[in-house]
Amino acid sequence: MGKCTICGIEAGWFKKVHKKCLYKPADPFVGSIKSKKYHKRSCRYAKADSSTLVDIPSCYVAINEGFNPCRVCKPDK
Repeated sequence: MGKCTICGIEAGWFKKVHKKCLYKPADPFVGSIKSKKYHKRSCRYAKADSSTLVDIPSCYVAINEGFNPCRVCKPDK
């Protein structure tokens, strides 16, 4: 089975993201163009890589743009 790319919980055979995860309200994030990861603004990796950051308004937009959540700050939780 596949895991949801946002929350990491089993999502089913063909699903990559739960519907509830896509529409979960969240604070704006920043995404690194270089690493294709999105972070909370307070994440140490976002601060370290500030030259290649773009603003991302939600998890939904981040996933559609091809970004993956940071494993350190866990912006999707």
